[in-house]
Amino acid sequence: GLQWSAPSVLPGSADGSALAGAIVPWQGGYVAVGSVSGATSRAAAWLSPDGVTWSLTFTDDPGQGHSAIQFVRVIGGVLVGIGTSGVDHCSAPGEGMTCDPLPVAIWTSTDGRAWTRRATPSSFEGASVADVASGPSGGVVIGDTGWDHPWIWTSPDGASWTREPMPAGVFAGAHLRRVTAWGGGWILVGSVGGSPPMCCVNSGPTGQPAAWHSSDGATWTRAATRTPVTGHRSRGA
Repeated sequence: GLQWSAPSVLPGSADGSALAGAIVPWQGGYVAVGSVSGATSRAAAWLSPDGVTWSLTFTDDPGQGHSAIQFVRVIGGVLVGIGTSGVDHCSAPGEGMTCDPLPVAIWTSTDGRAWTRRATPSSFEGASVADVASGPSGGVVIGDTGWDHPWIWTSPDGASWTREPMPAGVFAGAHLRRVTAWGGGWILVGSVGGSPPMCCVNSGPTGQPAAWHSSDGATWTRAATRTPVTGHRSRGA
């Protein structure tokens, strides 16, 4: 019974196509972020007053390599885009080839049109970002620097970020997937245990479901969870 319009086409660069990764309401309209592809992929942003008609307002110049914006949130009244920018470093091509994660990159905008590349804090070195959330107190980024090295970063304004401590008693064996603002604080979900992916993202066992909650994004408490198959209740830390 729902009525859907035909898909809207995002304008790409003169020599390539467009790929949107995230969208957020903004000043009565919408802002989308992603990348445009040509000889290289470049981070991009689009602006729309109604979700139907879009204009390309920004493309990044990563120099050598590639860039893309994967997440966009409103933090402290400012648009914050988080993605990657850099040169691929991969093992020899063929079966089992692996690539290091591209460096994390951060952009901000006050109007959805002009975007400023921010200096990425050194605490993001070697990190992969899994999710970004915004709330009344600022923003939270979750990710890792490897299968068994989860990390959380917080920011009051989207420009400066602090990597928070990860107590082993709370985050032992944790793999972080999603974070959201809720009830004046934050909720984080993921898993604990399991085996690392053998080839690609989301492959292989993922362990047991897990959740955490925090009032400030810095101090977290493991929540009790119930598995959907057995109904067994696991005790939070």
